Amino acid sequence: MKKSISIIVPVYNAEKTLKRCLDSLIKQTYKNLEIVCVDDCSVDNSFEILNEYASKDSRVKVFKNDVNKGVGYTRQKGLDVSTSEYIMWCDSDDWYELDMCKKMINAMLKYDVDMVECSYRYVDVGECNERFLREKLVPLLYSNSKRDIDLSIYNSQVKMLWNKIFKRSIIDEWNLKIPSIGLFEDIVFCFLYLMKSKNIYFLDKKLYNYVRHPKSTVTCEVNSHSFLLFKEFMVFKLVFDFVKENGWNDKLYICNELYFSYLKQICSNCYSFVSNVEYNITNSISRVLSQNSKYFPMKMNIFFATDNNYVEQLYVAIRSILTNAYLEDMFNFYILDGGISRKNKKLLSKLQSEKANIEYLKVDNSLFESFPENIDYITKATYFRFLIPQLKPSLKKCLYLDCDIVVNGSLRELYNIDLEDNYIVAVQDGSNISYNYGKEAFGVDAYFNAGVLLINNEKWVKDDAMGQLINNVSKLQNKLLYNDQDVLNYTFKGKVKFIDWKFNMQTCFFTEMVKPYKISIEDISNAKKNPLIVHYSNSDKPWKTWCSNSYWYLYYSFLKITPFRKNAKKYLKNISKKL
Repeated sequence: MKKSISIIVPVYNAEKTLKRCLDSLIKQTYKNLEIVCVDDCSVDNSFEILNEYASKDSRVKVFKNDVNKGVGYTRQKGLDVSTSEYIMWCDSDDWYELDMCKKMINAMLKYDVDMVECSYRYVDVGECNERFLREKLVPLLYSNSKRDIDLSIYNSQVKMLWNKIFKRSIIDEWNLKIPSIGLFEDIVFCFLYLMKSKNIYFLDKKLYNYVRHPKSTVTCEVNSHSFLLFKEFMVFKLVFDFVKENGWNDKLYICNELYFSYLKQICSNCYSFVSNVEYNITNSISRVLSQNSKYFPMKMNIFFATDNNYVEQLYVAIRSILTNAYLEDMFNFYILDGGISRKNKKLLSKLQSEKANIEYLKVDNSLFESFPENIDYITKATYFRFLIPQLKPSLKKCLYLDCDIVVNGSLRELYNIDLEDNYIVAVQDGSNISYNYGKEAFGVDAYFNAGVLLINNEKWVKDDAMGQLINNVSKLQNKLLYNDQDVLNYTFKGKVKFIDWKFNMQTCFFTEMVKPYKISIEDISNAKKNPLIVHYSNSDKPWKTWCSNSYWYLYYSFLKITPFRKNAKKYLKNISKKL
């Protein structure tokens, strides 16, 4: 049996155009249709015309709102009462070409896509402008990437309901609704639908006729360019709130990009606003921004320490940061350089851009010649972080990261944490060995892992933290097991702010029953579901052996978009031999 299609027609005072619209629908060459018409309390003869057509064709179903509700509510009511597997919309002053439904459903089934969009005609008084879409199939979801929707695709004509066919299964599964906001409600619906679609198909057939009136939203002089931009900006705020409230965490990145593409356009026009309406818009934007300060442009200062041995891991770590960054995130990457070759620096330079600057800070290895090395997979380069306040004394705060990490989201949340009067912000070490060891050796109830440190550089400089750390290396030399991590825990005891495990998800969380200090097992479980930073903290690194960290695959997903991508096969081959 042929698939059924519901065509939803919102109607309000459309007696002059309604018959043309309904004739184009009932005469479709594709017959398995349900034509759902919802009258929004018209004061002309629209409701009578609807009933006339319903008496002649059982596929026409007529409903009426109790009071005038607007087009958003009316469209949603039509969706609620419709029953078909596929959904289309038609405005009451527009009309379909007679083979529109047939061509749309055929493309939907032939290409196995979640949405089809066709070309259309703008019909103005005395003229007809045709809008073309280049025919193509577009995948929307890419594995291991948060760039789910190409902005150029979304910002074309994907915003309107009336030249598309949708799957009811997607609408119902994700409880998608058309909001009653009076303007651009179709943008919200289309955008949310796209975020849950695998692919779409652009059909280069002019199948829809859209009538533009001199007083319509599109052409009305009252709606200036800046006003329309602001309205769309507020729509995206609604979308963003919906995404957050419904836990669509994997969609936040693309939502943020679209949100700010409009914000930038609005702000660029702020000084040209002249009318009182636009002045009020500017104030509204300011209020929205003040309530969402985390979306202001932000520059983060991030330190890594390495020699030539960990350049690949450094590249992967920075690549993961940049891939997951918000649109407005910017970075200064400071590399504490223990002997990186010119060749490797040339490779790393490929990561530089307007948003990401890389600066090498040469470290004299002889300064650490006598410092102990007690763990075979930890080099003396980890001591380099002691030098940060001396090398960059002007920084108020900075983030230090080990190279054996990958980042799984924007670092903005971590970087914005209030340091208060602490030397560092850190995450407890997950190893039970270090838990007992830290208590016995250094008297610390909560022993932190030093792979991820938000540093109060201003306080380090003021209190000569570098001098304290270096002096304590000598003082504790015979006690040290975890090298600089032990020294940091001893030196900053009582002046550490502990944060959620998701900011440093260590491998031991997947191999031990962790006994954390003042943090529940449930907290660890929640953090493991969506870590911001994955830390390959044990000796079983994913590039060496089979890694017990459940997020080992993330390393390979970022490795494949680096100049070291060929190493992946070699690593996996060596690992398979050892298994």
